[in-house]
Amino acid sequence: MDPKGVLNFHDLEGLHIYQCGSLEHVLPLSVVTSCSKLNSLCISDCKEIVAVIENEDSVFIPPQFELNALKTLSFKALPQLKGFYGGNHTLACPSLRVMTVLGCAKLTVFKTQESLMLLQEPLFVVEEVIPHLERLDIMIKDANLMISQTENIGSLVTNLKHIGLYRSENEEEAFPRELLQSACSLESCSFEKIFLDDRLLNEEIRLKSLKLSHLPKIYEGPHLLLEFIGHLAVEYCPSLTNLIPSCASFNSLISLEITNCNGLISLITSSMGEILGKLEVMKVKGCNSLEAIITAEENLDFGLLNLEVLVLESLPKLNKFSSCKSRIYLPLLVEVEVNECPLLEIFSEGMPSTPNLLDIKRGELYYPLAGNLNDSIRSIFISEGMRRKINPGKIITIPTTLKPLLLLHIQKQRKLVFCPLFDQWMVFVFNRVPFTLISFSTVLRNLENNQMVLQDKAALQELAGDSREPTLAVEIALRSMADNDGAVELEELL
Repeated sequence: MDPKGVLNFHDLEGLHIYQCGSLEHVLPLSVVTSCSKLNSLCISDCKEIVAVIENEDSVFIPPQFELNALKTLSFKALPQLKGFYGGNHTLACPSLRVMTVLGCAKLTVFKTQESLMLLQEPLFVVEEVIPHLERLDIMIKDANLMISQTENIGSLVTNLKHIGLYRSENEEEAFPRELLQSACSLESCSFEKIFLDDRLLNEEIRLKSLKLSHLPKIYEGPHLLLEFIGHLAVEYCPSLTNLIPSCASFNSLISLEITNCNGLISLITSSMGEILGKLEVMKVKGCNSLEAIITAEENLDFGLLNLEVLVLESLPKLNKFSSCKSRIYLPLLVEVEVNECPLLEIFSEGMPSTPNLLDIKRGELYYPLAGNLNDSIRSIFISEGMRRKINPGKIITIPTTLKPLLLLHIQKQRKLVFCPLFDQWMVFVFNRVPFTLISFSTVLRNLENNQMVLQDKAALQELAGDSREPTLAVEIALRSMADNDGAVELEELL
């Protein structure tokens, strides 16, 4: 790779390699010795890599690699990787703080100072690396091996703030509880394919963040652990049917993110408003069976009094956010994003109170709130239905040449806001109503006084049926852009 030894990367700080299918080595020996500033090394999805550094036959003394600036090391999905270097060597990374080694079946990750005579050269010496780490993501088998070779693991993991543990397919490794129970400084955990129970963590640990993935079951009893979690993420748990048991306490929960949990029909009940009193962010995505976020238990007013951000995405069966018939209070809600929820016809069966909400985001567009949140969601639902009737299977959009002229110049929170139903209904009337584009100042002066002619009103009423909302939206659009001087056909602009 570097036969003359002329390559050097003295100023290289980050090296990230992804999906290089035929690559067997990353760097020649002559180059890596000059990488004194390298602080991040990340390699993933490279099926043929056997070593990071290429072995050189002319080297007879085991090389010493000193990556003194390296803070982050990540090896993922490298099935042929056997080591950092193809031969005997030593590797020192005194500044390493973040380490991820996943899906490297042929790599021995750790050795201890007492097991230096192993036939296969491991990646690191436990006593040299673990005490300095703040974040560690490894396979369960590697964690168990590290524990079995170390007399006092508790003295080595005092600085760990995050642990992620993962299990390979068809592996039945025992869960390394000792590692979690010894890490007294833990703030966040990521678990995959494990059973979360009341023996998992030391009760003195105060987790701030917990991520659960591919779990067959989540413990449903009370646990002191839950009281201190600020951020909870649950993903790919298809058998999960009850996210938050009634006996659980989430007094500190600030953000909740649920992704691809297809067994859930609802998330919480109306009686859980108090235990989620600090919740600020809720994101729900890709849950194919979810019909409602909140289900009613009692006919009482309900509130998420600190909720600021709500994201609903790719929920094909969601028909409402809340089934509560009583009033729902969301006084701090300022951001709502709804995408790919084709059955979402209303927000709540009761009246929603969102005094600080100005608009709804769909894709890249912001739709100003029309009336209350229920009315706005219903308007979007009606327009989407009409789009599918006019052109099934295809979403109609405004021609690119016209989009800048269709924006309402309303500055809200530094956003240009789109009029609800504007793009859909303008498509329907472009071929029927003569108009020419006029300046925005003229629109402002004449918007209140201009009236649509009866013929135009009749045409719009025919399209809109009994619904006044789309008619009103198109009427505003036409007032903003129509004039009697000429006509433009839609086909000319496509």
